[in-house]
Amino acid sequence: MTDTIPYYDTSTIDYKLLKAYYKNDTLNLKKLQEYAARVNTKLKWEQDLDSCIDEVKFEDIKSDEAYRFVYSSAFCPYTTLITIIRYGDSFSLRSIVYQYAWDSTPCKIVDKSSINIDSASWDKFQESLIVADFWGLKQDNGKHGLDGSTLEIYGFKKGTNIQWNPDKSTFISRWSPGYAAIFHCFSLLLKFSKTRKGCVTVS
Repeated sequence: MTDTIPYYDTSTIDYKLLKAYYKNDTLNLKKLQEYAARVNTKLKWEQDLDSCIDEVKFEDIKSDEAYRFVYSSAFCPYTTLITIIRYGDSFSLRSIVYQYAWDSTPCKIVDKSSINIDSASWDKFQESLIVADFWGLKQDNGKHGLDGSTLEIYGFKKGTNIQWNPDKSTFISRWSPGYAAIFHCFSLLLKFSKTRKGCVTVS
């Protein structure tokens, strides 16, 4: 079916896995499995970078809808992590700014907050996602560099019908996203959280 859909993205790993499985291509299945394990496994030094963070893994959040933004910048020791969650008609916003571990400096929480936001703020955030075409963005846009900043975004939305409106989830990463519409979504949450520390702040 996917072979006959002209607009289906055949460059994604899920398509390649499906194709290899369908054709019983064990060699490619093994290569894809090794690739997935490599990119999703943190080395020991990478695990230590954020060892002070006690946030629930995004995939383990139980909610109707959730988004997580992780922002870091070159020449800045801080990482900002913001999670916004919807449970029915209630909306929570959690933010953490931490200094990642480096050399003899341990991972340290710099700022942390957890607040509830109103439906108007949630609607404003949803509008920003629509403007940015969040659910239509590819995981990677091909732009990379050594310096600059990085913004990673995870998203999940529970569906209402397995056939017409199933659950959906996505992940995207952008390098130096300052002028991209998706950065406005992150800035909006920063503003709601009143976070005043980190590599980037808004008034």
